Amino acid sequence: MFGEKTLQFMAKTDVFKGLSNDEINKFHKFFEKEVFYDRDVLIKQGQTQSALHIVISGALNVTLPKKTGMTMFQDDSALILGTLKSGDCFGEYSLVDKKGASASIIAVEGGEVLKIKRDDFENIISADDHISKQIYLNLLNILTKRLRKSNVFYEFSNREVSYGVVA
Repeated sequence: MFGEKTLQFMAKTDVFKGLSNDEINKFHKFFEKEVFYDRDVLIKQGQTQSALHIVISGALNVTLPKKTGMTMFQDDSALILGTLKSGDCFGEYSLVDKKGASASIIAVEGGEVLKIKRDDFENIISADDHISKQIYLNLLNILTKRLRKSNVFYEFSNREVSYGVVA
């Protein structure tokens, strides 16, 4: 558990939008703080992921490797899907569907994340319908924003792609 400053930070994130300080405090008790450094791999694509992370500081790229079967990659570089900064979250896909990570998370600037284990997260939301509904609505909004952003990227980068789906 961390101090009031961490609780205030959490209250400003999209994950906890619409929750009271008392409701956020139920999660606050279970978060751990982790430090990461430039080029650290926090999550590798396909890795079984069992936690939600919220970026406190630093920057992390969300990447896919070249070998995805897509023709748009002409070299050995990875596709950068986005960059996560303070207040952003990751690990939410696996939290919801309990499958391996859909992308890798690689640090481009050292910093810190807050991390809550799936079991602790699930225990909190299963005990309170209001918290559960609000958190899942928030995660849905976060994922929808990301999907819309990726659709725009694909529309401009590949004329054969329309609305994020290969034509």
